Amino acid sequence: MNIKIIYQNSQIYLKKVFFIIGEQKKKLVFISFIFFINALLDLFGITLLLPFITFAFNVTDENFPLLENLINLFINYKLDPIYFTGILLVIVFIAKAIISILSKYLITKYCYDLQVFIKVRLMNNYSSMEYTKFIKKDSSDYIFNVVNLTGQFSGSVVQTLLQSSSNLLVVFAITTILFISNPLTFLFICLFLLSFIFLYDSIFGKLMKRFGQIANLSTTIKIKAVGEFFNGFKQNYSLNTFSYFTNTVEEEAVKISNSMSLKESITVIPRYIIETLFVVGLVSSVLILLNYNSDPSSFLPSFSLFAFSAIRLIPIASSLTNMISLLRYGKNSVDRLHDDLSLHNSVKNNTINRNHTLETISQFSSCSLKDVCFSYPGSDKKVIEKLNIDFKFGELTGIVGPSGSGKTTIVDLIMGLLSPTSGEILYDGKVNHDLNRIFSSISYQPQDPFVINSSIKANITLGVSSHEVNKERLYESLKIAKLSDFISSLPNGVDTEIGQFGSKLSGGQRQRLGIARSFYFDRKIMIFDECTSSLDNESENEIMNYLVSLKGKVTIIIITHNVNNFKYFDKVYSLENVHPNKNEKIN
Repeated sequence: MNIKIIYQNSQIYLKKVFFIIGEQKKKLVFISFIFFINALLDLFGITLLLPFITFAFNVTDENFPLLENLINLFINYKLDPIYFTGILLVIVFIAKAIISILSKYLITKYCYDLQVFIKVRLMNNYSSMEYTKFIKKDSSDYIFNVVNLTGQFSGSVVQTLLQSSSNLLVVFAITTILFISNPLTFLFICLFLLSFIFLYDSIFGKLMKRFGQIANLSTTIKIKAVGEFFNGFKQNYSLNTFSYFTNTVEEEAVKISNSMSLKESITVIPRYIIETLFVVGLVSSVLILLNYNSDPSSFLPSFSLFAFSAIRLIPIASSLTNMISLLRYGKNSVDRLHDDLSLHNSVKNNTINRNHTLETISQFSSCSLKDVCFSYPGSDKKVIEKLNIDFKFGELTGIVGPSGSGKTTIVDLIMGLLSPTSGEILYDGKVNHDLNRIFSSISYQPQDPFVINSSIKANITLGVSSHEVNKERLYESLKIAKLSDFISSLPNGVDTEIGQFGSKLSGGQRQRLGIARSFYFDRKIMIFDECTSSLDNESENEIMNYLVSLKGKVTIIIITHNVNNFKYFDKVYSLENVHPNKNEKIN
């Protein structure tokens, strides 16, 4: 491959890595300093090794003339060179061991802290994405990125880069001594290592990149299948379709297993090849020198120096070779994280602030859609065209129509999740409304209300720390939602656990739980999307009668296809039998 292209690709890769790391780059300064100290200690350790052997065996090395000056120095100061260099050598290696352990701790700690930072950054980005972009991906993609990909990035990419940076400094220190001792041998070793790294990357580089793509894609599919396995447990049980999801998980797990097995095997190849070749070279050198030199002790210092250097350089050389493979393996992680963290566009240009303490609309009077048209990006089909609807404070308004008529799209437009292709949405007669206040004044309740596997209190005060819960507002919300009698009958009251998906509550109770949540957060506009379609007639009538009792207190918008509910509404907008959607008002 062209060296210029390799350089450019490396630059792009590193720019993406530093973009993902973000403000955590500041912590790298101290870590780099520790790397430098570690390299210096390696340099001192190997530098001291040569005079120690020289003094211990009473030999000299013509390849290292500085030794003679060092010997004269010890003679002038009347120091015992063997004990002095020996003790100093031990001190240096103890210090090096301590610094090496500290270096490993700092790298590991930094990578785990980085995982936390990226996870939070991803979650914040996802919460502020444009809704049209958000719905393009399956939730399993987002889950995989947050749960798995951050770990892979910090482990396979960042930790590899940091460890390699540390190793490169050590290599520089050691090779400096080798070059001074024997330049020709040094150049030969460098040429061999560079050739080996290039050959290794040429053979396995693309393969490692492919393994990374397979592992990430298969893990995403596996997470999706596991989620569907449990989320649809009742349906899968009744239809006996568990095997479909089990087979999917097995198939993807096998792909991951095969990819990871080959990846791990490939990464150990350099170590054993380099180790073997170094030993062959070392033995060959000794045999050659013995044939041309009658006194083996004369090259003992140099031999010891290269032997010790080899012990340090073999694992480092293997690690540096692996670095290229691991960085290629992690390229898919870098690309995916970079793409998702580059998404700065949120609902209405990142102006929505999702904070429970946001000011709500104090005097909401109306919401009007004027000649609103909407098409999804990349599509010419108009989901809504020339739509005109008015919602007044205190009214109970119904929107009816068949599937695909645009009912849920209208809800998304009202909530600010979508922006009209043309036309205007006015709140209290204003087009340039404050989206923060609008968003924090609307509650949305789908057919199956969102609940978490926790207590009733935690579900109503969703996202609020237990010590910050306003108990007065909590119990007032329960009273308004007509849940007080039910709560009082429970041994643990509001601390009662509701189970996964609210399995310990009835459908009507889950709906009331959602209503209580809306009142706890003081929502002025309550939107119900097919909220009674899964209930029996008795429960549906009970909920509808309750919503009627709220008229005048809040604005209620109900999306439904049930014409029997018309009697409860102040007005109904029908989207039926109309194309384009020229809505008609039914009084």
